[in-house]
Amino acid sequence: MTDKKLAAKRIAIFVLFSFGLSWLPWLMCRLFGIFQSEAGFQLSTTFIMFTPAIGSLLTRLVTKEGMGNSLLRLNLKNNGKYYLLGIAVPFIYTAIETVLNVAVMGAKFEPNAVFELVGVSAVGYTASIFFNIAISLVMFPIFLGEELGWRGYLFPKLKTVINRPAAYIVGGIIWGVWHTPAIIDGLNFGKDYAGYPYVGVLLMCLFCIGTGIIFTWLTEKTNSVYPAAFAHAVNNNAAPLIPALAAGRDDESKVLQFFVLGTAAIFIVAAACIAESVTAQRRANT
Repeated sequence: MTDKKLAAKRIAIFVLFSFGLSWLPWLMCRLFGIFQSEAGFQLSTTFIMFTPAIGSLLTRLVTKEGMGNSLLRLNLKNNGKYYLLGIAVPFIYTAIETVLNVAVMGAKFEPNAVFELVGVSAVGYTASIFFNIAISLVMFPIFLGEELGWRGYLFPKLKTVINRPAAYIVGGIIWGVWHTPAIIDGLNFGKDYAGYPYVGVLLMCLFCIGTGIIFTWLTEKTNSVYPAAFAHAVNNNAAPLIPALAAGRDDESKVLQFFVLGTAAIFIVAAACIAESVTAQRRANT
């Protein structure tokens, strides 16, 4: 079996395990009414976030691949800046998103209004951001469950089967479609929008393509999945507080529009990551 065929086989097995293990709790909830309590929902959600890592481990076991190239080393030497970027990058693209909110959606940059809305001062709001960063770092093992699968296993395999640009797209689509149960439940965009849930799945795929490029850049720079796991955790927990400074961001009727702008901001940063990688490669070849 050629390297490409073997990699394609492993990708198929990995996707089967990852989707099967993550969608099964959701289907059980729908068909049999389990996991309906808040505790049960949190438990099933946490388990689902580990399924890409479990899928990669099972695939390595079934295909007798072993744990080589699992990207589990910290590789801290000379890579501290990328660990810091893992924390900072989500704030960079959410800051760009805030600018786009004001410029395109007509939102107003009114920090005081936000402070009044959430009942805290500017100092309290700033403290809440740092608090959520700390929470993100504590919770990063949960997000490591995803990154071990998507960046640690799937993308390296895709690169051996198709070219890099196609791998970004295909990997992002797989990751985005994996979120389908959550989108059907309205966890990302709600349910009251035209084209539900298909438009939501499409937007999630675009979002995952963009963030996938950034997270892959962090992973390849360090040869480790940990910076990407930090970025993933901050993206989900702390960085969303920044766009809230643009008044109107919490308008539920415009969730999709704001999400599109957020994705556009992510692609701006993703383009910068690609440009840096191309420049670094050219320098290495000269």
